[in-house]
Amino acid sequence: MKPPRWFLKRLKALDADLGVEWLPREKMWAIVQKLWNTPSLETVTRRTADDALVALAKQGKIVARPQLERAIYIQVARRSIVLRVEERDGTPLPLDQRTLRRLEIMAYYRRNRYAKDWIAASDNELYEAKLVRERAIANIWEDVRRDKVFEQCVSDMLHGLQPRYHVGGPLPEGAAA
Repeated sequence: MKPPRWFLKRLKALDADLGVEWLPREKMWAIVQKLWNTPSLETVTRRTADDALVALAKQGKIVARPQLERAIYIQVARRSIVLRVEERDGTPLPLDQRTLRRLEIMAYYRRNRYAKDWIAASDNELYEAKLVRERAIANIWEDVRRDKVFEQCVSDMLHGLQPRYHVGGPLPEGAAA
């Protein structure tokens, strides 16, 4: 299967190293990325197949090299998958705007957020939360300072006197607080 041209064009505009592959076993699309810092896929496959043949021979097992290389090739290729084009429950999706949007979000965070950025962002959030808390506390104290009834009640309590006010106004004579 071939992906739509418009999708490939938009995908390459997002990142030139991205491509689209059809996964026949899973019957779905996968967005893959070229692995530049590793040898070619064929070289990795050959090296891994050589090591695997030696290890299997030591165990007394004989495997045909083409079958082994094919299995290794599939595993190595899977390491380059960036995104499987599927719903959260695993049902395949078509190549459309939803896939491109998910890739744009992933690319934004990958390109624009490093550890120092995350630390700075959390420091900013902490600073903002501290400012909000300090403002809230200052507002409470400002309200207390303006409230004469509350001021009188606190003063009475600090001096060991019975409060002379309640919510509705002064306490009636002889009423206990």
